[in-house]
Amino acid sequence: MSLFSEKKVKSMLNQSHVAGLSVTCLKGLPCGVGETYSWGLSDTSKNTKITPITRFQMASMSKVIATAYAIQFFEEKDIPLTTKVNDILSRHKSVFRLKSGPENDSEWANQVQIDQLLDHTALDVGYVTGERLGQPSNCLELLQGKGGHPVVQISRRPGETFSFSGGGFILLQYIIEEIGQRSIERLMRPFLDGMGLSDFRFTRETDSPVFARGYYDDGTPVEGGALTFPALAAGGECTTRSYALFLSHLVNAYHDIEGSGGINHNTAVLMLHSERCQGSVDFIGAKVGLGIFIAKAGLNRIALHHAANDGFRGLFVCCVSGPNQGEGFVIASNGSDNAMKLNCFVARELLIPWHGLNLGESFLETDGLNPEDIVSKSLKDMVLRYFQEVLPEMPFRQGAIAKWSEKNVAVEANILHCTDQSFARASNLFSNRCPTFDPNEFGRQGKIMDSWESKRHNPQDKETAIFTLKAPSEFDLIHFSTEFHNGNHCQFADLRGWDEENRKWEYLLSKTELFGHSSHWFKIPQELRKTWSKLSVSGYPDGGISRLGLYRSEEIKDLPDSVQKSLKKEGVSIEKCQSIIPKGEEKAFLKAEELDQKVIDTRWMCINKAKPVDVSSAEYGGRVLACTDEHYSPAHLILSSDSPVGMEDGLESSRSRGNHNEEVVVGLRKLCDVDTLEFDFSYFINNSPRDLDVYGEVDGKWVPMAEKMRVKPWAGNRLRINCKTTRTKKVRLRLFPDGGINRFKVFGVPVSHIGLENNAD
Repeated sequence: MSLFSEKKVKSMLNQSHVAGLSVTCLKGLPCGVGETYSWGLSDTSKNTKITPITRFQMASMSKVIATAYAIQFFEEKDIPLTTKVNDILSRHKSVFRLKSGPENDSEWANQVQIDQLLDHTALDVGYVTGERLGQPSNCLELLQGKGGHPVVQISRRPGETFSFSGGGFILLQYIIEEIGQRSIERLMRPFLDGMGLSDFRFTRETDSPVFARGYYDDGTPVEGGALTFPALAAGGECTTRSYALFLSHLVNAYHDIEGSGGINHNTAVLMLHSERCQGSVDFIGAKVGLGIFIAKAGLNRIALHHAANDGFRGLFVCCVSGPNQGEGFVIASNGSDNAMKLNCFVARELLIPWHGLNLGESFLETDGLNPEDIVSKSLKDMVLRYFQEVLPEMPFRQGAIAKWSEKNVAVEANILHCTDQSFARASNLFSNRCPTFDPNEFGRQGKIMDSWESKRHNPQDKETAIFTLKAPSEFDLIHFSTEFHNGNHCQFADLRGWDEENRKWEYLLSKTELFGHSSHWFKIPQELRKTWSKLSVSGYPDGGISRLGLYRSEEIKDLPDSVQKSLKKEGVSIEKCQSIIPKGEEKAFLKAEELDQKVIDTRWMCINKAKPVDVSSAEYGGRVLACTDEHYSPAHLILSSDSPVGMEDGLESSRSRGNHNEEVVVGLRKLCDVDTLEFDFSYFINNSPRDLDVYGEVDGKWVPMAEKMRVKPWAGNRLRINCKTTRTKKVRLRLFPDGGINRFKVFGVPVSHIGLENNAD
């Protein structure tokens, strides 16, 4: 932090009448803790200064550390995060059961899962209420609504929409304490100490000077210096330096398959993965992971959270990946609404050099808002609104000017909103040029396409782009092109127009099937030939559409005869595109059968039985025996011992639909005891599988080694799991429903005493 910035912070501290402020920075690769800066007073009555060892209430930021612990707690207890909450409570004979609120479906309560407590998609009770210091209610009392607390219950269908829920973390704490039969403080102590968070506590000594005293905006101190809050929901207290140390472990664990500081790699991946979740962006301006919020600024992927207890405010921003990977900061202050605004001003100063931001003038309107809303709105409007989206890379080469482009009223349309354009920009739909395709052109998003293309496995039923025409226009011909999309095209599409007079969308083309690498013409009814300005195009459920054309039929009379006849007779014409889809260069790779077999045998002789190796690697004679779909790249690449270099360096199938899976069978050179599996999706960011499972052949039958599990969070990353120890010579990997994988590794040791030297069948 520059000297100028420090002077500015001091000035802002005085102007906002906030007692004190502490900031700890993160820096470096790997992520590490940087400098701590302190200003102001921890206790105005005693003129005690804030120092680097001053502890603040971390309020809702406690949820982030709680989530990391909870994921690993349940993993150790062999309880999947998808386990139903009421089933766990019943299994442990707890007196509490989750119930639905009045006028809500009673079955909703029985559907709530553990992970829905962590991503705020199940319970109500937003920000929790504090109590007199040292006199907290227990979790059961809080859940049941005793002592004036709101009852924690279900008010919506679980798993569908976000609503910030401290109640979910009260229930989480209750479950963990019921299973662990100890207080959360005692249960978490080894986890916290293992990361070096010795000063992180859920309780405080009232007369200790290391704890900052909380203040309201008028300068009045919080009674007793602070209130007591439920531990996992809002009760953590520590220094900003200690919290920054936790974040450094979280970021490093995300990138290191061995984990960091007691945080497992898989824990970090699960926390920092975010699907679309309706409500979280409206709430704070970011998507939600597990227990944490995720945003993008340019090429940066950023983790963040806010904090608000009586008399305390805080926030952190930490770059997980991108140009500013490992950088970030933790800010805490002992104040109220003015303190949150101050925190955001400081955050803006620290973010100035980051990639992907355009920090314009900040203005925050808080009139009529309650304190809880001010906290999230401050972060959203003062900081996150300035994060800039980076769109997918464009093809290097432009196509020729398209025929009839001057008649296409969709050309140069302006996009108002798009649900997803992870692979290719929606603006390509409205180009006046023919699509191009280079099979060897890849970018940071994967394959570069001259089209609109969304990522695979859309959890919703469709992707949608809303746009306005360059000028209000009428038309009666719709053209969809899926040129160069074959196996990755949208299965269906529709087009709607906005009826401004009646304030509703009207279908110009209802949901209609599309075909790969094809040209689709549709004649719309005469009554729909109106002047349209705003329209909406949807692709079902995901995939690519190359171009959208909107024409007046009288202006393009030179359509091919076959198209004109079909349109006149049926109102529809669908023909394959005449262009050829070229194949890309295949990565050079020697298969097992092409290697020196004596060298392979020597490698087997050197295996240390105490240290399993990747026996599926081609270097150890592993080979692909069967594969259901190698549409984009061949399966044998997944057995390479080299690190992958791109999306083309692995197996990728076409997009499938419905209840489906792809599979690849790998033969091992010798019978082995296998106990660990590793999956590398490093370059499959937008098109990795949704789920997978693994089987081994034992006595002629396939037996499960790894049960079906969701792997979408590991897109762009690696997953390692311990599997059921299996003695096998064949392994079957199934991908649901489809997708790509760079590497598949099977760690084992040979069963040498059996003496089977035959190659896999």
